[in-house]
Amino acid sequence: MSDVLKVKQIGLFSNIDEKILESLAPVLSEECFKDGQIIFSEDDPGDEIYFIFSGEVEIVKFVNKKANLSQSLSSLGEGEFFGEMALFDKKQRSATVKAKGDVILLKLSCKDFYYFLKTDAQIAVSILGGMLLATTKRLRETDIGFVTVYETGRLLASQENINSLLNGVLRKIRDVIPCSQRGFIALWNEFSEMFELQSNNGYDKKDVILKKDDCLIKWLKENKARLIIEDTAATVLFSRDLLPDYCGASFIIQPFILREELLGFFLISSEFVKMDLARSQINLLSGIAAQIAPVIANAKKITEEENRKRLQRAKAWK
Repeated sequence: MSDVLKVKQIGLFSNIDEKILESLAPVLSEECFKDGQIIFSEDDPGDEIYFIFSGEVEIVKFVNKKANLSQSLSSLGEGEFFGEMALFDKKQRSATVKAKGDVILLKLSCKDFYYFLKTDAQIAVSILGGMLLATTKRLRETDIGFVTVYETGRLLASQENINSLLNGVLRKIRDVIPCSQRGFIALWNEFSEMFELQSNNGYDKKDVILKKDDCLIKWLKENKARLIIEDTAATVLFSRDLLPDYCGASFIIQPFILREELLGFFLISSEFVKMDLARSQINLLSGIAAQIAPVIANAKKITEEENRKRLQRAKAWK
């Protein structure tokens, strides 16, 4: 693929004449990153813009640097760009960006970008306008994300028992994904070695039967990862006849994981039509799951301790 065609794959430049892009392509440098590699860190000098040719990146903001606690703000994919704030304010990076899987980026210095913009005022207005729209949209989604995380945190602090908490969390999840029609939360029971339904919104209980041999349950236990099936009728990952009825026409399943242990999962579904999921919504679901996992683990520990004490008392009475 020619350098010009590569540049054309970036949404910001897709409608610009190839002759004009011929002057931009030579100053773009290609950089490759492996999964988890840091592209730049918060507080680094900012003098370059990055365009995603292939793959995905995650934008992370430190909440507490001393404790190394961070919050995922969003993820960006092919054709999108990041680091553009360096173009506008020339300040240090406001967040850390790292690769999610293998990533190929096209890097452009702010100096070269400004020079390119000077070649045609109309093109400059078009590009900068597109950048500002994308940046504004991203900031708006970030604000929504922080509100959701804050409200979920309030739920964690206010609920006295795990069932009340999970019911509140499920309502919050349905708020984040308004196109979903129903959902449920299930937790892993070590004694029965099965997932057990804990919270339900929109289903009849008889409709949610969690079997050990369900293809979806097997996949979740093996992969411990989020799964999005936008159209169950057309999926090649599973046979539609083997998928449980609770999956509906479209679904997303998000596990609760802490220290690589699968504690449970939530599933939201649209019964008859495909859900239209935005990247920001998916990011929020991951954030909610990360918040809830330690609480579930703690509740599980308390329950196990109560069962142990009950067993000890029973033995003492014999």
